[in-house]
Amino acid sequence: ASQAVGPPLSDFEMSCANRTFADLGKKMLVRRPLRYQSVAFTDSVLRFYRNFFGRGLYVTYETLIKRAFLPQYWAKPKAEQAFDAFGEPLPNGARGGYSQMEVNFPLFWGLAIQMYEATLVSDQTPFDLWMTQNTADPVPGFGAQELAGLDVFTTVGQCVFCHVGPEFTSATLRAEILPGVPPLPNGIGIERMLMLDGGPALYDIGFYNIGVSPTTEDLGVGGNLAGFPLSFARQIATNNAIDVVNFDPTLFEVPGPIVAGERVDVDGAFKVPTLRNVELTGPFFHTGGYATLDSVVEFYNRGGNRRDVACDGIGSIAVTDANGTVTQIGDTSGFDGVCTNVPPDMAVLGLTAAEQAALVAFMKSLTDPRVRINAAPFDHPELILSNGQNGDQFSTVDDGTGRAIDDTLTLPATGSGGDADIGTFLGL
Repeated sequence: ASQAVGPPLSDFEMSCANRTFADLGKKMLVRRPLRYQSVAFTDSVLRFYRNFFGRGLYVTYETLIKRAFLPQYWAKPKAEQAFDAFGEPLPNGARGGYSQMEVNFPLFWGLAIQMYEATLVSDQTPFDLWMTQNTADPVPGFGAQELAGLDVFTTVGQCVFCHVGPEFTSATLRAEILPGVPPLPNGIGIERMLMLDGGPALYDIGFYNIGVSPTTEDLGVGGNLAGFPLSFARQIATNNAIDVVNFDPTLFEVPGPIVAGERVDVDGAFKVPTLRNVELTGPFFHTGGYATLDSVVEFYNRGGNRRDVACDGIGSIAVTDANGTVTQIGDTSGFDGVCTNVPPDMAVLGLTAAEQAALVAFMKSLTDPRVRINAAPFDHPELILSNGQNGDQFSTVDDGTGRAIDDTLTLPATGSGGDADIGTFLGL
């Protein structure tokens, strides 16, 4: 809910400057949702509100709010009590102001989006079916090869150390709750572990540098915003915290108090994505540089794309050549005096071709068939997406005023039964 109320007022994303949510409420309440978009006859959520004589819904946002929320949050008319844009009551008889429904619009907006997103749980994959059957027998879509892939995933592949739990990612609140520690509102944000070079370092739980590309090309969570580190670990280690970060140094993999200026390995680190429906979400990695799951597994099998570079700093390894010359070596994941930012699980795996194929088969068993065809609850109205401008890689089409003509991509409306298979990236 808190995430959902950010973009509507951001002049970087969706809004003009200096607009309030009360202004947005005043504008939106009288309008019909999805006015320019089609809605399927069998839409699992909106079919009862569909406009049978055109596009969108036949009701307004105001009507939907009244049907979904208790009256005490919207029923007071402006004539009885007006409010300023931030919800403070105005004196009786004051001109202007906003109604209770208008000033509470962010409440309705945030909670409605939160409740809808909570229905989008893709838990009917072949793997889930096999797990719930509590049997070693194969089920449709999860047979001997997928089971072999699960074994690789949890053992020699070392995938499970980052892609943990039912969400298959360590970047979740569930993964950040420590045994024996009461759950905290923000989970446990940072950890200290031994890196690939054997040295201890702090890092943000759920964020890793796996050597996709040189760290100098993109610092990821190691970057800064408005003078503050994005990384929780770096905020704490540099005593420059702007976020509330929970941690318990006694429970770190390498326990002990955090020392100012100690090694922090977050440069080039990116959030661990879920593997649910990963078959459908290519291209892969933060660069979008890998088109297929087979190429992703090959990447991990070779230990990433790191190459050795000379580096005289933290985490370097001394190498002696035939002439007795000693050189301190790091790799291209290093940055700013730290010679490597790679976690310990990014070693060369040495998987056989059969093991790699089995691992890919297992990941494909994490695809929910409802997601594959946009069936309920993953159906949706027509979605019109910005798709750059008309033209090609060399030029755009002028609209006659010196501006490029915008291009759009339309995803057709789907009903509860879904539509055609959405397929993989480029059909690969």
